[in-house]
Amino acid sequence: MNNGNSNIPSSALFYSEILDLTHDCLLLTDLNTGLIVYANKACETTYGYSQEEFIGMPISQISADNQTKQTKYFQKIIKKAPLSQRILTIHKRKNGRQFPVEVIAKLIEINGRRYLLSHNTDITRNNKLQSRINNIIRNLSQQAYRDYLTGAYNRAYLYNVCLPRLIGCKIGLLVIDVDRFKGINERYGHEGGDIVLQMIAKFISSSLRRRDKVFRYGGDEFVVILTNPDCAELEVVAKRIADIVASTPIMYNQGKVLCTVSIGKAKGFIVEDDDLDKLIRVADNELMAIKNCRSQK
Repeated sequence: MNNGNSNIPSSALFYSEILDLTHDCLLLTDLNTGLIVYANKACETTYGYSQEEFIGMPISQISADNQTKQTKYFQKIIKKAPLSQRILTIHKRKNGRQFPVEVIAKLIEINGRRYLLSHNTDITRNNKLQSRINNIIRNLSQQAYRDYLTGAYNRAYLYNVCLPRLIGCKIGLLVIDVDRFKGINERYGHEGGDIVLQMIAKFISSSLRRRDKVFRYGGDEFVVILTNPDCAELEVVAKRIADIVASTPIMYNQGKVLCTVSIGKAKGFIVEDDDLDKLIRVADNELMAIKNCRSQK
């Protein structure tokens, strides 16, 4: 009966030539001795050893793992036989340089003797690509939650990310408004107004602890959240922000823009989602009262 393979050569040389065509490494290791008995051509490129050097080499020589870890790999492969096993590990080249590798290994038997057949793939490029993807995702995430102009967090971050973390916490809250910002825009144009907002966001950030956050809430209004503030801290931080803004001229068009801010304050516990908005309203009402009082003087 013709099985369709009658014309295929059966010599070892023929199959060796086929195996040398693949770009991935193929290694055959004697399980009893731990010595490599076959390595295809791709192993030369990946590891830096010639095919002749591989023959009789301990398989442990190309591994960067310690002996205990290598033994566990072998035991796992033997236990799962005849199924193949996928292992992510670190190998080393002839020059000593290490690189990540994916090993797909299987226990096989030839003439009554057990061997480990492994298909090894250098995944350095895969890891670099994944790292680039992760960086892109991280950057997109930052763009989604950062105000494009000032770099402060935006309202989406405040409500989607920050608020759930604040449930059960005591917070101090500041609502900060740039005084006479409309006049600044009229005098210096929108570009000048943008620079003022950027600098004020920096002034606010520099006045906070690392765990506290500043948000651009809208227009020329910023919100600051302090976690677990003590009795006097909210007042101290508000004064620090007001002082640094008032005492630091903002340079624009070879001139100086002098600014001040009004600040409303509130403190309380966040038990439910709407508690944050309640505190913002309290601080905003204080802010408006301060502005009205100043306008009447």
